[in-house]
Amino acid sequence: MLLKKTLPFFCFLCLVTLTAQAQLTLNETEIIRLLPENLMSGFTIQDRPKSKMMKVGNLTYSLAEKNFVLGKKMIKILLFDYSEASIMYSQATKKFVNVNEVESDSLVLRTLIIENGNGWEVDNSRNHSSQIQLGIFERFYLTMEGINVPLEELKEAFEMIRVEKFPR
Repeated sequence: MLLKKTLPFFCFLCLVTLTAQAQLTLNETEIIRLLPENLMSGFTIQDRPKSKMMKVGNLTYSLAEKNFVLGKKMIKILLFDYSEASIMYSQATKKFVNVNEVESDSLVLRTLIIENGNGWEVDNSRNHSSQIQLGIFERFYLTMEGINVPLEELKEAFEMIRVEKFPR
C-alpha cells in the first residue's frame, strides 16, 4: 500500500531531476560568445557576426557564424547547438563513421579526433580550400571552412576556439 502511494511521487521526483539536468539550447547571445573574437594575426572579422535560435516542429537549436578575412584568405566558422535536437546532431555527424581516408597530391581527407569530439579534416589544394567538421560533446557541431587557407593554418585558427569551455 505504501508503495502505491509513494511510487507516483518518486516518479515525479525522477522526472524533475532529469528535466533539471537536461541542458537547454544556448540562446543567440550565449552561442556567439563561444566563437573567438580574433583569429591569428592579421585576420579581421568580416561583416557582423550572426546568431539565432531556430525551432523546427518540436526541435530547437541555435547557430552562430563568424567570418574572418585577411586579403584573399577567408575563414568561415559555424557552430550549432543541437542540445534539444539530438536527431539533427545525429544526422550531421553520421557521415563521420564511414570516412574513407584519402591522401593524394591534391586531396587530404582524414579523421580528426579531439579530447571531447571527433570529425574530419579536408585539405583540397586544387581549389585552395580546407575544412574542419567536428561533433563536440554529442551536442555541438562545428564547421570551419578556409578559402585560400591551407589545412595547417585552419587548424591553427581552430586552436583559438576554446572547446573545453563549451557547456556539456
